[in-house]
Amino acid sequence: SHLLESGTHDQLVAQNGPYARMWQTQVQAEQMPCSPGSPGSPSAFKKDRPCFEQAIEEVNHQQHSTEQEQGKKSRRNGLAILKRTAKLNKPEWCWVTLGVIASAVAGTSYPIYAVLFSEVVNVFYQADMREQVWKWCVLFLGLGALNLISITVKIYCLNFAGEKLTTRLRTMLFRALVHMEVGFFDMPGNESGALCARLASDTTEIQHLWGGAIGTNVQAGVCLVMGIVIAFVVSWNLALVTASSVPAMILAGIINTKFM
Repeated sequence: SHLLESGTHDQLVAQNGPYARMWQTQVQAEQMPCSPGSPGSPSAFKKDRPCFEQAIEEVNHQQHSTEQEQGKKSRRNGLAILKRTAKLNKPEWCWVTLGVIASAVAGTSYPIYAVLFSEVVNVFYQADMREQVWKWCVLFLGLGALNLISITVKIYCLNFAGEKLTTRLRTMLFRALVHMEVGFFDMPGNESGALCARLASDTTEIQHLWGGAIGTNVQAGVCLVMGIVIAFVVSWNLALVTASSVPAMILAGIINTKFM
């Protein structure tokens, strides 16, 4: 065996040798709709580059539309990204729903714990303290068991749905990569190592965005709302003073997330 030709894609196509004839056959067989020029000319390959870049961009953001402008707008819109991700995760919606419910149940445990703890203090001033203590101990044990079960269900369901989403995204990305033109892999930043890293890391980041963020946000939101409701029921005057600090805490959390 011997080496017939060597060089970059443009150089080999310009030589019009065996590589160029093989590439022309591949292009004609695939009949790519975004190739406006002759498949054998280097200028046509240069015109095809935006199509290749658009294709890999759409795969990274789970967008099946062929309009590049729509992809740029959707990347700036976090809600649109979440909707597209939810559509890809549609077969596991039952697991996601169960995980969200479990997150809401776990979020109620801390306000309930505060109420039980405030009632336990009064037990020390009663004559039948020993009998009352057993009752509150059972309640605390039941609350702990409920919290354990809800958090376990939340982690299992959301992680299961996230792993299914990761597998589906990796399959879509790999299928798109293997159907790319040969010249796509000659472009800067499209080396095999970079594409493999993208295949491994990008899909996992989307899983964390979809799986971990939803459970944490639902749990924190339910805990905050239930705590405010209980506070207004017990003492609305003190609740107003305490609630005034909530916007400052939310702003501090946003700043910490953005700059840290």
